[in-house]
This record gives sequence, C-alpha cells and structure tokens, in this order.
Amino acid sequence: MTFYIRMKGGQPCDHPILEDNFRQAFPEIDVNNLPPEFFVFERITPTPDKYQKTGSVTYGIFDGIVKDVFEYIDMTDEEKAEVDEFEAATNVNASGSEPDVIE
Repeated sequence: MTFYIRMKGGQPCDHPILEDNFRQAFPEIDVNNLPPEFFVFERITPTPDKYQKTGSVTYGIFDGIVKDVFEYIDMTDEEKAEVDEFEAATNVNASGSEPDVIE
C-alpha cells in the first residue's frame, strides 16, 4: 500500500493520502516523477522497548521518503512493576507452572 504526503518548508501540510485517492485528487501528477512538494510516505510501526511507551509522532524525511518518527518515553518504576506483574500473571509457562494438558 503506497501513500503520498505534501510537505511545505520541510513540514507536512496534509495527512498522508492513499495512492488511489492521490491519483483521483491529482490526476495531472505522475507518481513516478513527483513535484518537489510531494513525497512517498511510509507508515512505520512503533517499536518501543519493554519499559517504554510511545509518545508523540512526527514526520521525518529519510532518503527522500517521509516516515513516522516516534518519541519513546521511559516508564516510571510503577509502570514497570505493572508490566512485570501483568507478564507474570499471563505467563502460563512461568517457572513452577505446568501447561494445561487436554486429554
């Protein structure tokens, strides 16, 4: 799935638009030869570490492609404890726990 985005002064001025919608909205633009204010946009899935959460999202230009740039925020000690408790409560293969056997 290909997206496009318009940038002005290095900043996005619109949201990303699907290729089919882009072609309908801008039929005169060749997507293989975009004008300087249009870029291919790549949606990125955030990848926070175990004890991080996702903050704000901005856009950055990398090798001529605009991509999501995520802020990662370190969790507080209380939030880390909640993650650990949740994992311990939901881990059926935790040490000392046998998996259920269906016969």
